[in-house]
Amino acid sequence: MTAVQSHQAPGLFLWSGGERKDQVRITTTLQGGVYVPPGHHGFISECPLHYLEPRHLRRPLINGDFSTGLTGWTTEGDVTTANDEAVLGDNGVVYSLLYQGDLLNSGLYTLEFDFLNTLSAAVPADPPFAFLDTFFATLYFADDLATFDPVNGLFGDSALALVDLDANGVFNLTGSVGSSPKGGNWQHYALTFQNSFNYAIPTFELFDFNFVNADSTVRVDNVSTQVSAVPEPGTLLLLGSGLGGLFLWRRRQSV
Repeated sequence: MTAVQSHQAPGLFLWSGGERKDQVRITTTLQGGVYVPPGHHGFISECPLHYLEPRHLRRPLINGDFSTGLTGWTTEGDVTTANDEAVLGDNGVVYSLLYQGDLLNSGLYTLEFDFLNTLSAAVPADPPFAFLDTFFATLYFADDLATFDPVNGLFGDSALALVDLDANGVFNLTGSVGSSPKGGNWQHYALTFQNSFNYAIPTFELFDFNFVNADSTVRVDNVSTQVSAVPEPGTLLLLGSGLGGLFLWRRRQSV
């Protein structure tokens, strides 16, 4: 006889005709590991877990501490690791990129990471349009990761500009920046946000705006997105319909 247990499954939903049904109570067979949603046998009789809609199962960020190099992260340009930290630089490139899509349920989350700013203060007279190397941290949102590819001009469905850096320090800050447990000149960033998309995508970019090779780096470590039960004062930001356009306008003005 197969033993079974029945329990409520947060985040698991049935889909039919493009519409999400009510949250279902699932019965888990302890022999064979098959999920059987009672009352829905006409729609799904017996289905392995991977047949249930996966985009509502939260998957935490992979390797946010960079202990296994850049595993789980997408990169472009001069991005390496050292001492279990990601290092964005401008060695032989004018643009470096690091990001990862974080599969989330709808709800309130807190994004945190540590960073070390060693951007160059050099602004040469030639070329005349040179200015300070700049780092941007952004939280993008998308229902489909295929719609996010910054290198090819795809930016998902919405975005929050988190923090900008140059040699003078932090500017255009949304959220909070304080001292980091890593010590030294490291700083800690935090933002509590409301998510309504399938993916939140922490994204880090370094632009070589002074056109001096290999003179700037920013280190990033301990990137995490955690469920937040209580908003942190001054760090909660709700997504609005115009945020994506506002962010892109502001960012393009600075480039």
